[in-house]
Amino acid sequence: ARLARHDHLVVILSDFAGANETTRKRLATIAAHNDVLLMLVHDPLAEQGLTQGEPIVLGDGQLQAEIDLG
Repeated sequence: ARLARHDHLVVILSDFAGANETTRKRLATIAAHNDVLLMLVHDPLAEQGLTQGEPIVLGDGQLQAEIDLG
């Protein structure tokens, strides 16, 4: 809140897993003098978990790597 004093666009990307009433109050304080855009990030792996022995593929758009967790 100290960096975005007035008339800024504050963009927050989060899963909001730990959000509570304190979080809401702080966001309201920031939003009093700024535009605030909240974007919910959803991670299916966090909900499903990883299956033991099932490889996962990570990539950056050019390269890919397969990681065996078994």
